[in-house]
Amino acid sequence: MLAQPKLTLTLALLAVCTVGQGQSALEDSVLWRWVELTDAVVTGERDGTSAKDALRMIRTVDEKSIAASGASQLNQLLNSQLNFRITQDPILGSGAALNGLGGEGLTVLVDGVPVRGRLNGQVDISQLSLNNVARVEIVNGPMAVEYGTNALAGTINLITKSNHREGLQLTATGQYETIGQHEFNLSATHANGEGRNLQASINQYYFDGWSPTDALLDGFAPFAADTGRVALWNPKLQRTARFGGKWKFGDWIVAPAFDVMHETIENRGAPRMPYLEYAFDDVYSTQRVAPSVQLRHYGEVGTDWNILASYQAYTRQRASLRTDLTTLDSELRNPSEQDTTAVNTWQTRGTRYFGGNGPWSGSAGWDIVHEDLAGARIAEGVQSRMNVDAFGTLAWKSNRQSHQLGIRQGFNSDFDVPLLPSWNGRWGLEKTVVRAAYARGFRAPNLKEQHFQFVDTNHELFGNLGLRPESSHFAQLAAEREGRMKVQARVFVNRVFDRIGLVDQTDGTFQYENFSAFEAQGIQLNALQSGETWNVEAGVSWVSNRTQASLDEGFQPRVLTPEAQLQGRWQLRPQWAIAALIKYNGAQGRFIAGVDGELEQVEAPAYTLIDVNAVDWVSKNRYYRVQVHFKNLADVTSLNLGTPDGQHSSGTALIAWGRSVQVRFTYSLKPQQP
Repeated sequence: MLAQPKLTLTLALLAVCTVGQGQSALEDSVLWRWVELTDAVVTGERDGTSAKDALRMIRTVDEKSIAASGASQLNQLLNSQLNFRITQDPILGSGAALNGLGGEGLTVLVDGVPVRGRLNGQVDISQLSLNNVARVEIVNGPMAVEYGTNALAGTINLITKSNHREGLQLTATGQYETIGQHEFNLSATHANGEGRNLQASINQYYFDGWSPTDALLDGFAPFAADTGRVALWNPKLQRTARFGGKWKFGDWIVAPAFDVMHETIENRGAPRMPYLEYAFDDVYSTQRVAPSVQLRHYGEVGTDWNILASYQAYTRQRASLRTDLTTLDSELRNPSEQDTTAVNTWQTRGTRYFGGNGPWSGSAGWDIVHEDLAGARIAEGVQSRMNVDAFGTLAWKSNRQSHQLGIRQGFNSDFDVPLLPSWNGRWGLEKTVVRAAYARGFRAPNLKEQHFQFVDTNHELFGNLGLRPESSHFAQLAAEREGRMKVQARVFVNRVFDRIGLVDQTDGTFQYENFSAFEAQGIQLNALQSGETWNVEAGVSWVSNRTQASLDEGFQPRVLTPEAQLQGRWQLRPQWAIAALIKYNGAQGRFIAGVDGELEQVEAPAYTLIDVNAVDWVSKNRYYRVQVHFKNLADVTSLNLGTPDGQHSSGTALIAWGRSVQVRFTYSLKPQQP
């Protein structure tokens, strides 16, 4: 079993501005309904608005869709969404690529607060639980004006649940999956109807590891002290907690939150020769502590001020152990085999909105971020960076169209930051809405890419102080038509310059370099049709991309990646429903270093994921809910990647564990919402 984690809670003092007293410009009930608008999208918007009326094309995955998917973590949900490719690593966790770009180019938010702490450029999205999430909002393309760096590909915003009924609401959920996974969640909310809302949730996720040789119905028995102790998917224990609330003081809403996550991953090694009496194991412990507070002031037409202050402490520790397989005792190996990386980030962001009664409106704001990176593999032990940005928007609207110009100018303690413009336009034509957008993106090299130093018997990796920032240009045209069948279409083009990555220096070392450019074009079509008791959604997309592998060479041949998705839900009876999902992921090209050191293009084979929510039963009094999911019916586990001549393999890409059955039980103290 995994060792019990010890949670170290870091206290952060957040400065909260003093709010003057005064009479509200709105009636209290109107103000509170504004804040608690549940059917609205909020990412990049002044106030919550319907997805149809939003300036951007925002893809929303609501609570019903999350439940129908059987996903309990963000990586599982995005794996079923068009244009997302999920990468799985037994040690680094799960990353996501949107429209061919991922890693440092994708921003992940929780209630508008950026998630900090990246491994190999990726936020581990398997660390983000969906048990307390009301919906997920996805924006394609850069949002550098609103959220700054790390938004070249897009933005994912997780909106947490709030209680809209007075009194106490208590919900308990238990889940078991036959591959050796269980999860428990307890959440409580309390609202008094006078502008106070309290929330708390705790979650534990345990996975005992999985290999293709495991039984179809896998229990939680300990691993034997032989080669069977090695798992393709490593055992994991993850605990999260969130505490938050909203308080109304006159025209102000104050919303503090405190998130904490602790995760332990065990990477067990095979018994060592010649006597098989011991093994080398690694234990990876990750902790994220994130207190924050958001303040909103409301005037006659909506939000006047929106202010955020947050602190995040992210720590990842690697303990390298020598395990005696006769006694099962473990001891630390050489100090050089141990490692701890710590990232501390302070942020304050504020926006002042103007106008709104007439056709013209605007905003102005600031975004200040200070980051410290510390670790034995960081040059001089500790490195710091400061970003101070100012941004603003100017918007005009009429009955049928609206436009918004945005601009952001920043100061970076290490780099010159260009002026970042954006434009969004929307036209309403009876039942059809057309949107167009352009945005320039920017990403400065992170502290690891500049200051990383890692040397052991097998690796020599170095940062580079001479790196140039990445930049991008993104354009998009989208249209949607309402009716009995809702149809959406989207085309986009994205060009990224000075991409950063590890490059072989031909002397056995690797260094971060500006080594390539990336270009992608794509088209996406979606159709949704609903009846009284059913809905079906189908979608297809094609993304064509090409990579310039070296600044001294031309672009590599284009790679076309098709995807298709079909999902539906049928309400058989008032208490019974069934849902199904099929997603086809087309073959995807990638580049590897061949036997002669030259880059070669290989192809990751196509695969299809099939999930069925065969039982979704809710009791008549709506206190109980039972769900049974049959997952990965096509039994896709991994992909073998080979070179073009087929003579040797470039590795294996993990996709999912094998077929499984998931049973989920939910109990609520008060009837659940239909």
